[in-house]
Amino acid sequence: MIPSLVSFDAIVFDVDRTLLNLHQELPVGLEDELRLLANKGIRLAISTGRGLQLVNWTILKLFDNLTTSSSHILNNGALIIDKLHHPIIDHPIPSELVKQILSDVNHDSKLVLSTLDTTYVSHAFLKIAPQYTQYSKGNIRPISAYHFEPAYLINIKELYPKEIMSYSWSKQLSLFFLTPDNMMPSCDITAKGISKGSGLREWAKLNQIPLAKVAVVGDSNNDLPMFAEAGFKIAMGNSEDSVKSQADLVIGHVDQGGLPQFLHRWQES
Repeated sequence: MIPSLVSFDAIVFDVDRTLLNLHQELPVGLEDELRLLANKGIRLAISTGRGLQLVNWTILKLFDNLTTSSSHILNNGALIIDKLHHPIIDHPIPSELVKQILSDVNHDSKLVLSTLDTTYVSHAFLKIAPQYTQYSKGNIRPISAYHFEPAYLINIKELYPKEIMSYSWSKQLSLFFLTPDNMMPSCDITAKGISKGSGLREWAKLNQIPLAKVAVVGDSNNDLPMFAEAGFKIAMGNSEDSVKSQADLVIGHVDQGGLPQFLHRWQES
């Protein structure tokens, strides 16, 4: 049985393949449903693996406009920003470990390193960067320009878990392996103990909302730590099986309007 909406003070949403479809578009009707939720006094926030420079700017502006005091979870919980996009809480990767990663990982791999103001990428990633920056601020520079300012998340594509786990630094960091349908392996790396779950705990404390009164919506393995903390877990129909198995409810596919349809029914019930 689906709990009543009045049981919750906040809803936190993953972004890619949850709020946005595969074309980085907002599903029809979703903006209206989000506005209705905000008008009911429900706090809305995003929780994403992306850094500030790669977040879909339309989504960020929409959420900021829905409430007078918004804050969001970025970089898989390594960074929480306020409405002005200033950091409130941050957990950078230790610089010595960043140096080891950049030394060990071949720059022919698709590598992305996220700081607050800039996203640094390997040469291989530059070829596909436009599809990631089309709807974002997209302050992207080559990894050769990185001078070890605080890094919050490193993403490595096209390396399999066994290879990544062979490096000594892998034991000193949090790793989340993502394998979306028909895509090469991808690994998100953050400081030890940092995840969307730790980010949700800090976000809820910051906003003085009990975790039992927070609902979350997601689709990927990096959402599982967030699922473990929340009072109500909702998986998209396009979610990985590991996510669906941990959810309290599975709704429709992102490309079939699953989220706005569910939110409409939830608000009408």
